Amino acid sequence: MKGNGKVKFLDKIYIIDIDEKMIDSLMKYFQWETNVELCCCDIESFLKDHIEKIDGVTSAANSFGIMDGGLDKALVDFFGEQLQSNVQRVIQKEFLGEQPVGTCLTIDIPGYNKKILHTPTMRIPQPILDPQIIYTATRSTLVEAIKNQIFTITLPAFGHLTGNVKSEIVAQYMRMAYDDVKKTLQENSSINTWEFVYENKNIDGVLFKSYLLGNSPHNKQ
Repeated sequence: MKGNGKVKFLDKIYIIDIDEKMIDSLMKYFQWETNVELCCCDIESFLKDHIEKIDGVTSAANSFGIMDGGLDKALVDFFGEQLQSNVQRVIQKEFLGEQPVGTCLTIDIPGYNKKILHTPTMRIPQPILDPQIIYTATRSTLVEAIKNQIFTITLPAFGHLTGNVKSEIVAQYMRMAYDDVKKTLQENSSINTWEFVYENKNIDGVLFKSYLLGNSPHNKQ
């Protein structure tokens, strides 16, 4: 997939969370995006009303595809027990049973002409210490959907519930990923220097800037 403007972006993204505060934070970052709709509800209620409108459902998962709690369990309750078996079978095939955090797999939903976008935000259920995982998970999911022509999808507020990341940070990093994917599709530019990465890829950090300025310990050897 080349970022040359010829690849289509997503038609519709539904970001779903049960927490009004989370939705309010997302609203600050996405309210002017016509292809993004924010929904304050649980995933099962959403699917009952919108199942015919969507092509893909995103699961903010763990690395092993164990779907026994939170959003994962709600998806199994809605789509059936076979969903977990399918997810684990694909993880076994693609990653020998453990899908790396931040990657995304497209998996068939048994009995439905829909896909699960399986995106682990944590290896096992636990708080997320590095919020950049939210950026990576969001970006991987959007790219995977585009590659597989899944143009109407749901997204969770990555990292908000089990991950225990503050709503403002979740919204900020999800927007950064959204902007990066959209911008990359519109432009035809090559990443060939760290300066380009720092200026164009939402890199934030004093250590990285020090590296660019030649102050890194690696540059003083």
